[in-house]
Amino acid sequence: MVEFESEEDVREWLEGRPQEVAVALATRAALRLLPGIEFSRTGLDKSTATISLKTSLHSLFRSVLTSALFAKGKANKTVLEAQASATYSVVYSGANLPYYVFNASVASIRAAASSATADQIRHAADAVFQSTWRSSGEPIDPRAFEAASHDAELIDVRTSELFEKRLWHDQPIPNVLEDGLARLATFWKEDPDTWDFWRRWYQGFLDGTPLPWDLQEAVALIPDEDWERGPERIAELIREIEARFALQARIDELERSLVRNEAQRLGIGGNNPPEAIEAAPPEIVREITIVWDPASTLRAETEKEFPDADVIEETARSLKTMVAAGRKWTGGKLDAGSEAFVKRLGQRSADATFLLLASVHPQVQAVLDAAIKWLQSLV
Repeated sequence: MVEFESEEDVREWLEGRPQEVAVALATRAALRLLPGIEFSRTGLDKSTATISLKTSLHSLFRSVLTSALFAKGKANKTVLEAQASATYSVVYSGANLPYYVFNASVASIRAAASSATADQIRHAADAVFQSTWRSSGEPIDPRAFEAASHDAELIDVRTSELFEKRLWHDQPIPNVLEDGLARLATFWKEDPDTWDFWRRWYQGFLDGTPLPWDLQEAVALIPDEDWERGPERIAELIREIEARFALQARIDELERSLVRNEAQRLGIGGNNPPEAIEAAPPEIVREITIVWDPASTLRAETEKEFPDADVIEETARSLKTMVAAGRKWTGGKLDAGSEAFVKRLGQRSADATFLLLASVHPQVQAVLDAAIKWLQSLV
């Protein structure tokens, strides 16, 4: 059983353990203390307080996000060193940031950026220690050490699953931090377009249900020049990233449904039909091509660094025509656009296509809706 009661206890426990363990422990400590950032506004007028909090949150969210990714094996040293430097610069530029929140967050990322084992341990232990104190020098609550002790016990069993555990385990959040979190929630609600992602991001760690790590990684890799433009710019880019990821997920669902439904219709695969186009036999691929081609085009665009909005719009229009034609066919009445679609395919192919469309209509509609939302985020 692990029982941390001091910074030295943490250092001793970290001896001989991998860097990822030290970073995970430090990052969790910084996350616990993060609501204390709200107290940076104490004594300031509203305008100055808002600017101070925006600047501080913008920097610390990126810093802690990056150290969390390192603990999960998803961030490199160059990125980490840049984040450690950027976090320091916020404080030195005049942000009214509580020193203990700043120290814990910087210590977590420096534990990741450091090459020397002794430095990794020192920074990680410092992050845990800082998470137990507030600006007056009085203890916040011994539960911070208790929570870190629980983390240590879990790390020794399964390091990779640590972030999937509640941040405070089975304990309530200490009152002073709970108050800070409530005040932060109010601040976030005042500008949801800017802060909604970060609200969900932090709540995910609190609940032990973090946002998808590939999504977090994509956010962390947004170029420095965009981060320098402030939280509003990052919010714009996050909306595009989330819309793109949502479209990719809907396309994957459509692919599985197309292959599975057609395999079952043709009696291929028995109880284990294929779920991906690349694993499907030629006869299935032939049957689903007309429905799949637009989705495949959209998938290719989501994988580009600079997607073509015109291609996305045109492909979405094709999907919309296909869906509309399928509805008209089911009702026995075709309009001019639907008749043109049937004429291109030929009646026999159209009938087969519409039957297939009927079996996957919800998934096709979901792809169409996601494509439109992604397009809106790009323009």
